Amino acid sequence: MAHPRPLLTTPSSSFARPGPPSPTFSQRSSTAATSVVGDFEGAPERIVSKKDLRASLAAYEELISASRAYRTALTAVSSASASFALSIERCARLKGVSSDSASALLAASGLHYMIANQEQVLGDTLRGSLEGPLGEQLEVHRKTVTERTVAYERAQTDLSRQIRQTEAENMRHGRRRQRDLSSFRAALTQLQAQVDELDRLKAAYYTSVLQAEEETWDFVLSKVAHVVRASLDIYERVAAKGSDSALEPMLTANPDPFNAYGQPEGGEDKMFSILTPLGMLS
Repeated sequence: MAHPRPLLTTPSSSFARPGPPSPTFSQRSSTAATSVVGDFEGAPERIVSKKDLRASLAAYEELISASRAYRTALTAVSSASASFALSIERCARLKGVSSDSASALLAASGLHYMIANQEQVLGDTLRGSLEGPLGEQLEVHRKTVTERTVAYERAQTDLSRQIRQTEAENMRHGRRRQRDLSSFRAALTQLQAQVDELDRLKAAYYTSVLQAEEETWDFVLSKVAHVVRASLDIYERVAAKGSDSALEPMLTANPDPFNAYGQPEGGEDKMFSILTPLGMLS
């Protein structure tokens, strides 16, 4: 909720009578300063609140944890792929296997050794290009968020105290009937200046928060993009093995396994998937 402007009493013929003696900075206003909407002077286009900052840090940590879990799984799959390749190679070296079959089995083994290697490369890329840099940046980001928030709240508390003191002083003068029109205007000017300063403080804080968040997630994007590029390059290298002269006879002799269920209704322009339809998953 925005810090409301002070409620101003207007001088009139009954100005000397007791009543609201000065511009009022209510208790509701002072406590409402902790919740924010972007309707104060100089507010940035988007307000990143404390709740948003907590969600940002949580998402950052979750990304690192997911990357670590993905890398661990890739390491396990790489090991399993290598074991599979080794078992195929041992079959190829048996005396009862014909030379043609042995050559084909060795080619299949080589493909899975390559897959195991590429999965290990992708796991190393995740660790070196994503987990490591993000982990280091997370600690810096967390410290910066904490220090900036503490400094802002301290400054906001000091300004709010000054506003309440100004109001209390003018209320005392009003009760003593020591105030004239000129002193009322001076008090109003002083209080307005203090509230404007509070708006400037809030605008500077929320602008810096937004800029820092954008820079942080631009940095995250750069690391994710590196992993995306590495993933595509790796799988393209695996796919390129389809033109290998040792594997090509095996590919030609066997039908496309992903077309085993026939052409889907609607022709070639309809998307086809070998995955189980979502409605059948229970």
